[in-house]
Amino acid sequence: MKKLLVLGVVVVALVGAGLIAYAAYVVDGTSSPENFTAGEATNLVPDPASEDLAGILPGQTREVRVSVYNPNPVGVTVTGVDLTFSYQTECALTTTPWGPGSYGLAANASSGYVFGVSVTMGGAAAAGCEGAPLEVTATAKGTLP
Repeated sequence: MKKLLVLGVVVVALVGAGLIAYAAYVVDGTSSPENFTAGEATNLVPDPASEDLAGILPGQTREVRVSVYNPNPVGVTVTGVDLTFSYQTECALTTTPWGPGSYGLAANASSGYVFGVSVTMGGAAAAGCEGAPLEVTATAKGTLP
């Protein structure tokens, strides 16, 4: 019986030593903080076909085609296109966006002339508008995914 007790103590001691040896080989760890910078979105680049407005007269409405380029490395949704003009008030110019509402535009791609803006010159355009050198600027709005 004494031998059995001694054998039991030896077995328990060996198993305990094995667990201690196992615990000595556990190597948990975490990384140290590392820095990175989030990307920056680049603005859309709209391009109006200004030739669509050439020779507009009071009371006329013209549809101006607008192409939009997406320089971002991810697709965007174009949500609006509009135009502003030099002499906008003097020439009584008003704009109404038309088609297609919103448009998915792939990374580094151009829409072609998918968008357009209807431009009307009011019938009561001031005499100072006649022959004025008008400049048109397009604005495109959009969102990343």
